[in-house]
Amino acid sequence: MSKPPLDLDWLADLIVKAVADAHAPLLARLAALERSRDALLARASAGAPTAGDNPLEARVAALETANAALATANTALEQRAQMLEQTAVKFTGVYADSRIYSPGDAATRAGGLWICTAPTTGPFDHAAWQLAVKKGDAR
Repeated sequence: MSKPPLDLDWLADLIVKAVADAHAPLLARLAALERSRDALLARASAGAPTAGDNPLEARVAALETANAALATANTALEQRAQMLEQTAVKFTGVYADSRIYSPGDAATRAGGLWICTAPTTGPFDHAAWQLAVKKGDAR
């Protein structure tokens, strides 16, 4: 048995109809957008307010600008707080050779108060410490 011949005209008509059906919603949307554009242009040329003149849109834009400025200020404050936390003095008690000290740690030794300026451990190393309060009567 042989196959019947393919009707090319029928196939071409079918393809054209499928493409037209697929494009119909897009063409309708395009026509609506063009009508909207034409109406806006007509209102603008007549001096009527347009969407850009909407006070609510202006307020939203101002709030977005203020929000961006606040976010920038907040970032700066967070960085400053982090820096202050890193440089805060933390009292660790009496100096002990077995403890690991970090910059900002404070310890007492031989009656004085010392502030650690560089990471250190082991026997007291004067190069890693700054004397804050000398031994004596603090009255």
